[in-house]
Amino acid sequence: MHKSQVLFYLLVAFVVGVFVASVFVVSYTAVLVLLILGILVIAVAGYNGTFGDSEKGIKKRKIAVLAGFVLLVFAFGAARFDSFQYSHTLLEQTADRNVKIAMRGYMAGETNTSGKAANFKFKVKQIQIGDRLIDTDENILVVTEKFPARKFGEALIVVGAPQTPKNFSSFDYVTYLKKEGVKVEAVFPKIQTSDQSGAGKVENWQIKVKAELFDIKNSFQAAVDK
Repeated sequence: MHKSQVLFYLLVAFVVGVFVASVFVVSYTAVLVLLILGILVIAVAGYNGTFGDSEKGIKKRKIAVLAGFVLLVFAFGAARFDSFQYSHTLLEQTADRNVKIAMRGYMAGETNTSGKAANFKFKVKQIQIGDRLIDTDENILVVTEKFPARKFGEALIVVGAPQTPKNFSSFDYVTYLKKEGVKVEAVFPKIQTSDQSGAGKVENWQIKVKAELFDIKNSFQAAVDK
């Protein structure tokens, strides 16, 4: 196979990765799985004993190695688009317009309390603007009342007007939130429980595992505080 053909296939894989990520929500978990799969294919195919040393075996090895690199480049293309999209999030585009939108997702962090208020990071998986339902994968900080108490992983529908957070006089709050993956907030929105979070099977499994770990940590902390 000529080098120009290899370069062409890799270029096409990158473009297809960008295109797929622009049409469908490709999570970082899916990108990671593709990267690991690509590396495994390259490692297995690159081993001389996999296809043997015959002419046909060498040809199969080259094709398999190329397939592994195509997977890697496809994943890089999807990740590149996700990175671009993160810097131009849907929630950020709707912020400060005093337009209420419905956001379906799940609690992606523990509840932090301060005075009479509480806040938590909310992973938005779907946004409803008017009659349009848009898939997404971004975070928003929800500021709400202390009660009712909510748990990590709880599926919710949050209805409110996203807004850009403001810095305190002595604290760079905006930079702090960006480090936490949050660029916008919803202050005292309407919140209701939901039977679905909009997350996929793999993400739902991750949520369950993390929720159990949080429960163990909280139980241990409660026992220590007694």
